[in-house]
Amino acid sequence: MCWWLCWIDGVNVKAVPSNTESELANRQSHAATFAKVVNGRKQPVRGLWRRGDRYYAQLTVEDPFTGQKKVRRVWLCNAEGEPVETVAQAIEEMHRLKVKRAEDDLPKLGRTPGFSAYTDHYLYFIKSGSGMKKPGTVAKEDHTRQKWKKHLGGLRLDKIKPVHVSAFMRKRLQGWQKLASIRSIVVDEPEWEFPHQA
Repeated sequence: MCWWLCWIDGVNVKAVPSNTESELANRQSHAATFAKVVNGRKQPVRGLWRRGDRYYAQLTVEDPFTGQKKVRRVWLCNAEGEPVETVAQAIEEMHRLKVKRAEDDLPKLGRTPGFSAYTDHYLYFIKSGSGMKKPGTVAKEDHTRQKWKKHLGGLRLDKIKPVHVSAFMRKRLQGWQKLASIRSIVVDEPEWEFPHQA
């Protein structure tokens, strides 16, 4: 005990700065977590969550690419795209989302796969099925897919626009024009002989 009192007496008060109340209020020890929302009677609202200042609806939706159902938390906003501010608004928006889900009119939730990943999955799918497509058709689709992958790069499916498609078509047509001009030169020059013609 004596040692403790002696130690406290020897501590320099100015050496250890104390935190003010405002600094403690602004400090956040960890990220905001999801908390259940309760209504006016202090009963939890099914499928409604709050994280920080935003409200989220928990919905089971079907992934349009895989067909699997997944549980997602969707940020709730009004028709103008502004976040809802009250529990009543959040419940109303959650019901609106449920109606859209029933009508299969929900916006895409989550990230759309990239073109390369989607085409790889498609090629695996058509190769794995027996008798789905002939081997020559699979080879042709793989060749075409490689050209599209080279042109589109890492674009996601929802980001592909008509301008990308027309640019690919324009590039292909320019390639055909070059090939046609080379063929016309080769055909017009009779002294050129090819190994298969000799």
